[in-house]
Amino acid sequence: MKLQARILLLILLTTFLPLVACLYFVTRTSYHHTLKHAKHSQQQAAFNNSITLRNFINAEFEKKIALFNQTGNFRITFIQHENPDVEKNMARRLEERAKAIPIWKEIPHLNDPRMNWLTNSPANHQFRIHRQKDASLHSFILTDTKGILLGALPKPEEYDQTSQDWWQRVSKLPYNSVIYRPLKLEGLHYYELLVPVAYKDHKNGGFKIHGYFKLILKADELFKQFANSNASDTFNGTISLSDGSIVFSKGNMALPAQVTKVPTILMEEIHNRPSWTAEEFIFHGEPETPYLITSANTKLSECQWTAIATEDMTPLTGTLKRYHAMQIGGVIILVALFTTVGFSYLRKTVTTPVRTMQTVSENVASASKKGLYLSRTEIKQIVNPLNKIHTKDEIQKLAEHFSSMAEGILNFQSILESEVISKTQQINEDLEMAKEFQQALLPHDYQWLQQPSPKHELLLDVAHFYQPAAAVGGDFFDIFPLDKNHVGVFIADVMGHGARSALVTAILRALVRPLAIIEQDPACFLEELNNQFSDIIVRSGQTIFVTAAYLIFDLETGLVKGSHAGHPHMLIYRQPEDRANRLLGDEKGSLPLGLTAGVDYRTREWRTKPNDVFLLFTDGAIEPENQLQEPLGIKGLKHIIRKRYDKDNDFMVKGIAYDVMRYANDMPEDDICILSIAVHAAHAAPHHEHEAESAAGKA
Repeated sequence: MKLQARILLLILLTTFLPLVACLYFVTRTSYHHTLKHAKHSQQQAAFNNSITLRNFINAEFEKKIALFNQTGNFRITFIQHENPDVEKNMARRLEERAKAIPIWKEIPHLNDPRMNWLTNSPANHQFRIHRQKDASLHSFILTDTKGILLGALPKPEEYDQTSQDWWQRVSKLPYNSVIYRPLKLEGLHYYELLVPVAYKDHKNGGFKIHGYFKLILKADELFKQFANSNASDTFNGTISLSDGSIVFSKGNMALPAQVTKVPTILMEEIHNRPSWTAEEFIFHGEPETPYLITSANTKLSECQWTAIATEDMTPLTGTLKRYHAMQIGGVIILVALFTTVGFSYLRKTVTTPVRTMQTVSENVASASKKGLYLSRTEIKQIVNPLNKIHTKDEIQKLAEHFSSMAEGILNFQSILESEVISKTQQINEDLEMAKEFQQALLPHDYQWLQQPSPKHELLLDVAHFYQPAAAVGGDFFDIFPLDKNHVGVFIADVMGHGARSALVTAILRALVRPLAIIEQDPACFLEELNNQFSDIIVRSGQTIFVTAAYLIFDLETGLVKGSHAGHPHMLIYRQPEDRANRLLGDEKGSLPLGLTAGVDYRTREWRTKPNDVFLLFTDGAIEPENQLQEPLGIKGLKHIIRKRYDKDNDFMVKGIAYDVMRYANDMPEDDICILSIAVHAAHAAPHHEHEAESAAGKA
């Protein structure tokens, strides 16, 4: 990232963004505080509505009960029932009642002449008078303490009310208790009031229950009375029953006019949480406008109502959000102005001088990289922009020092470049000579193997591939005659690669052949080679080790002896079986050469036969990795050998090397040495030409 962008980012992170963030959280807090206050006020309004309604309903229930319970006609009803002598015509009424009771079910209604004794009772007369004045009165039933009817409108189904649910409940109440409960008849809402009728007992003191009274009121008329009363003057909201039916609405906090019944999902939440606030609730059929909804439940005996207050949040939140946005916008403009001024000043005093120094440094680096020889005039032109920096601070001093340093670097460049070219040329010449010398140490002529003795049963066909990772490598092999019937094959891999490893291969070349003539056993040969090589390494003070393998082929008997010093890889391929088997592995105690003197090695023997192929190689042939960093391994090399097998040994080795190099994307990291020894019958000439049938066999 450029310095100018970093400075701008720094200003934003340290000044602009913190201020905007602080303002945002402050205004956001104010916003939430205002909403919280609105919620609290509205919840208090819902609570006040519920208290107002409860007080009114309770007062109305008590008032309507008092109309009857304290009226003289009701008292007369009980006196007549208990003392028939108080009225002259009581005997006649008792006779009419006695006639009506057996045929009670047949009498359709109270207008029937046979029901005059009940229709004209004092209780019925009193109820008719009050119903003319109070439209909320619907019906009533009055019984004595034994459940016998003393008054009723309309005609009840049973003359004896003791089996009715209302009587069973009211008969268990003390004299001063009342039950209020909701009732639904033919889809309309009513309220049922169950009252024990009690009068003061002058003889025994206290109160005596004379009977039981059930009064049914019309809910809609009752709420009309509430609407017309002074109690509704301060009411603002909606009253709902437990099933969601709206019974009363008034004011701007009432539910929307289109909502005729409280939505079910809203009522479920209200029932689950009596004091509930919904910040956002979208009414079905309404525009997607969020509402602030609060509720408060009120209960009177078994009657329950829910006071709901609603408010459209859009005006409130819209005003708060506009105020919030104006505050943030003002601060953003103010901070942006100061940021622009500060950035302009920093750009003039910091970023522009630094960019000038960057340009000069790039020009100096480019000239140095190209190895140009520049005159003093050209150097002055490159560093002249630095002399135009006049900030009168540390940056100007830095520019002056940098100008002096740049001139020194460019002046020194030509001298250094000439010396580097000279030294590089000398090193390349030395490496080229070392490469030629190392190539000369490797065997190239195998013609002497093609001249078998009459006693020879076998003939060896040798081919190799050698590719160092650098100019010179650390892999080495040699093939030499031991006598008329024996051929020695030696391969080694020096730790690392490069000039040091190449020097070690030359030392090995000087030690191998003299020792091989003396020691006819591979293990003894490696032991003596290790002792002499270790002595040289110890005297050099270096840490170098070499893995090696040594084979001796008996051309007369077909016996092959072999041993190895930490060299893990050697394969024999038998074409009839189409299998490549491992000859020497990582045997315990098989240490590389040069680690320590006095190591014992082991000789193993095999019987070879015509068409066998011995493949010797170094680590570079199995350690290449593909793009997934998966090494080729022994298994992969065996697959390549089987695919590339050919009677033309030289063609086969080149194919194996090609596949190994391709697996590593032609970028091997280690030296690669592959030595193939094909065994043929001594009197059957080997194939040196690539024939069509060999290509077909390979495919």
